[in-house]
Amino acid sequence: MSFQIMNIGEFFGEEVVQLYEHDVFASSPRPSKELKGYVRVGQKPGENKKIKFRIPADQLAFYDTDLNLVLEPGSMILMVGSSSDDIRLQAEIEICSNDIIPIKERVFVCPVEIQ
Repeated sequence: MSFQIMNIGEFFGEEVVQLYEHDVFASSPRPSKELKGYVRVGQKPGENKKIKFRIPADQLAFYDTDLNLVLEPGSMILMVGSSSDDIRLQAEIEICSNDIIPIKERVFVCPVEIQ
């Protein structure tokens, strides 16, 4: 997910940009917003930067009722904001598969690029 952020103020500023995920049709109860990544961005007045979160599919996996780490097909909503209560951008993605995908290892890091 990529987007641009701009400092429209008169002074240098910093923002902690946060990426959240919501699984729309999970077979087990899931959080309404789950933090998947974040980055602190410093900007001069008028400065514009492009932020790109490269969320690995394995990071969207969860433990099912049998404690298997799985990635289920279906819709997920990715949300970006300065907090979980201040969401400013969202996009829906689709995990396309005919079956539940077993995942070997839990991934906790979402790489981020700032341009």
